[in-house]
Parts: sequence; structure tokens; C-alpha cells
Amino acid sequence: MSNLQLQQGRRSRLSLAYLAALWLTTVGLAWLTAAFGPPWYGWLGITMVVVYLCHVGLDGLAIANVGLIMLMSMATLRKSWPTSLEVILPNHDVRQWAVLLMVVWIGAMLWLGGLGHGRLHSQQVLRSLGLPIRYAPAGLTLFIVLAGLAGWLLHDHWF
Repeated sequence: MSNLQLQQGRRSRLSLAYLAALWLTTVGLAWLTAAFGPPWYGWLGITMVVVYLCHVGLDGLAIANVGLIMLMSMATLRKSWPTSLEVILPNHDVRQWAVLLMVVWIGAMLWLGGLGHGRLHSQQVLRSLGLPIRYAPAGLTLFIVLAGLAGWLLHDHWF
């Protein structure tokens, strides 16, 4: 095997590991989002941001962060809090609630950055499988939406 083939194989394995980590993170964030109980238009907004980032990649981070700010503003105005964590209610310990909401926001920003990079990694995986890379945005969108659905199902039916 040539040095170029070894490098491509290594990149392909790293891309698979990256996409697996992105999938697990998406399941976790969808579980946490479901715990907050957003209305249907909150889920619609999240899905629109995911579809946009999967198709545009890193160039769409600014608009995706605007969507995230709108979602977090809605959560703050509604004083949203997961019912499973009733120990820290927004009305009882406002400082701790605000800090934890900020941690969720920072985690979501990091996830958006990871999702922006996911397009490059999905192209690498498709290239290693011999498939056209034009399928990368649609494949990544389906991949992330299924992970989000899995996180929602985990929250609503098992945990």
C-alpha cells in the first residue's frame, strides 16, 4: 500500500469516529432539549437550523448562532426547566438556573461548530466508500435528524 492510501484510510477512520461522536452528542442534546419541553415551533426551528448547517457547512455558523440565540431567549422568557430536575427551579434559585442555562447554551454553540465540520467528514466517508460526495449534505441531515429523534424517544419513552 502506498503512503497516500494509508493517509486516506486514516482520514476515513477519523471521520467515522468524528461522526460517531457527533451522533452521540446529538442524541444527548436532543434528550436534554426534550427534557425542556419546547413547543412544536421550537423543534421546527432546531430542525431548520440543522438542515441549513448540514447543507452549508461552516459558512452557516453565524445564522445558526442567531437561531440558537432565539431559541435560548424563548427558553429564558418561558422560564423553561426540565421537570426531572425540579430541585433547581427558575423561581427558587435564579442564579443557579441562569448558570446552568448558560452552560447549555455554550454546549449547543460547540455542537453547532461540530455540526458545521460534520459536512467535511461526511464527504470524506462517502469518498472512502466510493460514493459521490454530492450526497453528503442530505446524508448528514438524515443522520442528525435520526439522532435527534433517538434522543427525543429516549426521553419520552425510557428516561
